[in-house]
Amino acid sequence: MVIVLWSLCADANAGRPPLSPQIQAHGGISGVKGPGNLGVSAGVESRMTRYVNVDIGGFYTFNANPDLFIDGGDPASHFRLRHGAYVAPGLRLPHRQPANATWDVTARVGPGVVWAADLSPDHVSLEGHLELDAALMGALEGQLLYKDQIGLRASARAWFFVPFYIDTLTDVPVLTPQVTTELVWKF
Repeated sequence: MVIVLWSLCADANAGRPPLSPQIQAHGGISGVKGPGNLGVSAGVESRMTRYVNVDIGGFYTFNANPDLFIDGGDPASHFRLRHGAYVAPGLRLPHRQPANATWDVTARVGPGVVWAADLSPDHVSLEGHLELDAALMGALEGQLLYKDQIGLRASARAWFFVPFYIDTLTDVPVLTPQVTTELVWKF
């Protein structure tokens, strides 16, 4: 009984100071597989622990190439990634940091939603028609920050989604690469 009462009255001291919250806003250009598929990307990343963060973002592609179509070949090659949104936890790879410029490499995987265009000859006439699908996004990101506040971030992403291909009435698995280059502001 004495030990229990003594432990309830004891002060608790943390071993190290708590981490201050760090939020990063990022935005820039993105490119997906195919001709003329440049767009913009933006998002917000929040640190959860020293090594884990969560990124919430999306991208928008300007040119939907309504007159471009793909004849024949694999049905997966008919689908072009246009727009998307994601929530992706990331794991920061630990390393020593230099004094003035810090750099990070982060691997992330998370769910998302994408809009894809079907560019088969029978569906190009449906201008503006995009199919909405659930997706899985995996990425490897590199980031360089100057004075721990502003910087540049580049990422290579892979999007996996399964659209419905109306010509064969089947689901078609599609894996599409995407690259982004963004400015980062940490606050």
